Amino acid sequence: MKPLLVGETNPYYREGAPPDKFALYPLPKHASGHNLATKVMGLSMVDYLRLFDRANLCKRTWSIREAREKARNITDVENAERRALVVLCGQKVCNAFGFAYEPLTAVCRPDQVLLILPHPSGLCRFWNEEGAYERARAFLRNQGVFAAPAPGGTHAYFPFGQPIGQPGGDE
Repeated sequence: MKPLLVGETNPYYREGAPPDKFALYPLPKHASGHNLATKVMGLSMVDYLRLFDRANLCKRTWSIREAREKARNITDVENAERRALVVLCGQKVCNAFGFAYEPLTAVCRPDQVLLILPHPSGLCRFWNEEGAYERARAFLRNQGVFAAPAPGGTHAYFPFGQPIGQPGGDE
């Protein structure tokens, strides 16, 4: 399975629409999904949509109760759709999962790794720091986020650095 990118809400959500179809979507160009795809990850919109599944914890407005329920589902070991690799975008999302907000860190479990990123909106001050996008991209790359899905749709996840045969990996 593809890594799962988790955001807060979708201000463009309309009742009756599939809840996660446009989660962290890379359009419009000022949206968080666009910033995550192009500025943080350095990907084209096509590659971003191909490499990742996306979900928001809440539909249109933030509710910590709704967010915690969806976070529990994402980490539930009984969930058949559970992902080995999950990227948490922002402090609210991180808190809904019950983790301390420490950007560019990983929470490692026996069969799941959750990566913590600052929220990709234009409002987060982290991104104003010099080299912030490059540091975040290197963190994601080193955690195997950009590894292509393996045949059969499973994600070739490499928790401790680059996959073999990729730049920076062991040959």
